[in-house]
Amino acid sequence: MQDHCDVIYSLCLLNRLDLIAPRALNRFASLIPQLALPGWNSTASQPPTEALNVHNFAYLLGTLNILKRRGIGDLYPRIELKRKPDFDRLFFGNGLTPKYPAKFTHHAWRVSHWLGGVPSILLSLSKSVSVAADAAEKRLAPSIIAINGRLNPKTGMIREYQSEFLQHAFRFAYQLRHDPDLGDLGGVAHILWVNWAMGIPYVASEQLAEASVKALARRGRFLEGVPYCLDFDLLQIARTATQAGGNAPALEAEASRYLADIEAFFAQSDLGAYTLHKFPGALATYAEAQLVTQGPGAAIDIIKDAYWL
Repeated sequence: MQDHCDVIYSLCLLNRLDLIAPRALNRFASLIPQLALPGWNSTASQPPTEALNVHNFAYLLGTLNILKRRGIGDLYPRIELKRKPDFDRLFFGNGLTPKYPAKFTHHAWRVSHWLGGVPSILLSLSKSVSVAADAAEKRLAPSIIAINGRLNPKTGMIREYQSEFLQHAFRFAYQLRHDPDLGDLGGVAHILWVNWAMGIPYVASEQLAEASVKALARRGRFLEGVPYCLDFDLLQIARTATQAGGNAPALEAEASRYLADIEAFFAQSDLGAYTLHKFPGALATYAEAQLVTQGPGAAIDIIKDAYWL
């Protein structure tokens, strides 16, 4: 399923959704009823063969949003085929905070897939004509308000942990393989996407803009060696936090550098080891860079269209 979504996102970002053949769309649609979806109970006689996690379900709905908005087809009826919504399963007992595994409390990037993914799912469903639209809309606003209220008001970052000592220990271990600051920014991006799509001001927008631009300035060509989603995450934070009131004077220079670096990568690199799932992240980063350097309307604002990436 992910491969199908990757192709549709990529074609959207390339403005080539016209390449989708009707039989390909029908094949994609036929796969949806076979999936077990978070927040939905199956009523089919045969249980679904593949289960999606919250992140991939938000990605699937993002794909459906693209297809619907661009006039390719409305596949939302396939979501509710032989299923009933049960959104209580997505939340802790308070009904406001998305439920995530407690073992990830100190891992902002991991936790963010639930904290951002669940409201993205609700936002997508609320805009559909499915049987779950009203229930999703009622849950959405209280949930995103509660999630924003859990962010650190000084930095805008995710702060689900309770122990500062354990958090320092986690960051020390994490930095042996990854940059914990990039993990924090890449994590909160998942929550900010929903805020951006809904027009909700960011918590600590100025600090987020400054932190993301500084992180971009430290990169080589790309944050993960090749163009991928983390590049998009930080550039999109920098652009939207700046528009939301932050201050990032070096943003245009970084965006221009991304345009050149991505063009050079695809022109010169051996793409044999470059996986399909990386293409949407690279193309979305390029579109973000165009939006920064050329202004609104210069490229697709993919989060406004899809609510997830």
